[in-house]
Amino acid sequence: MTRAVGTELYEAFVAVAELSGFTRAAERLHRSQNTVSHQVRKLEAALDCTLFRRTSRRVELTAAGQALLPCARSILRLHERAGHLAWGAKDEGVRIGLPDRCVDLVVPQLVDTAESLTQRAPIIHCGRSPTLCEWFLNNDLDIVLSTQKPEQAIGYPVITERLVWANRVAFDAHDERVLPLILGPEDCPHRALAVAALTETGIPFEVVHTAITEGQLKRAAALGRGLTVLPADLVGPELVEVGAVAQLPEIPPPPLDLYFSESIVERRGSAFAERILVSVVEGFGNAGYGEAVRDDRRASVPGSTRS
Repeated sequence: MTRAVGTELYEAFVAVAELSGFTRAAERLHRSQNTVSHQVRKLEAALDCTLFRRTSRRVELTAAGQALLPCARSILRLHERAGHLAWGAKDEGVRIGLPDRCVDLVVPQLVDTAESLTQRAPIIHCGRSPTLCEWFLNNDLDIVLSTQKPEQAIGYPVITERLVWANRVAFDAHDERVLPLILGPEDCPHRALAVAALTETGIPFEVVHTAITEGQLKRAAALGRGLTVLPADLVGPELVEVGAVAQLPEIPPPPLDLYFSESIVERRGSAFAERILVSVVEGFGNAGYGEAVRDDRRASVPGSTRS
């Protein structure tokens, strides 16, 4: 008896068959080549047959593969159709994930734009970039703004954030035997950049305080617990930038990108995605936050003809 097969295996099979190779199939699906190869092998094991003849030059369908191909395409079309019908019956708005620090900057304009396009208020989820990416990969979010790239996703640049060293008072790092740091958790992208910069320059440090949000980092630094890393626009009056005075290394500015799920672009169209992207860019611009990415560096959203 044939085992149950997920649609992702049929997607891999159809892509390899249509493109005659695993490399181009992986590019189409935004998966690694190893993942596509593993999914085809898994499908072959489930169906107990060989679907491709692999040579050093090309990949060809076997007789079993040729017989399966039209059925696989039909399965994928039915799956897509079912998803569209189910989505149309759902009475909920677009699910958008944002870092906490960006809520006040982009939510008003973003909500207005999403509601005008869908006639439903969007559902906003706030959190840290690693958490948002996990929700996005679990299909719990349709759109996410993040400094961390979700797997198998394409991001569209919005801004870069200038990160700075901040402390309660100015000081010289070379007067400190070990630099006391206040940073986010180990999976925090800003923490990774700060640690890499200090390690590269050979400055000894110790993480003495871990905090989740930028507000918690600022409060700990204001209490004199140590030095922290923040986006320059969030330093505030209680702290001062100390990087230059303390002779600390510059931290590469991380990009803040907007990611769309394939399903939301398929359902709503590329014009919807472009409008959402523009509203987020304008929200940051109106707030004077971060450094906007120039238009000629920003890729068009999937399916768009804009260059």
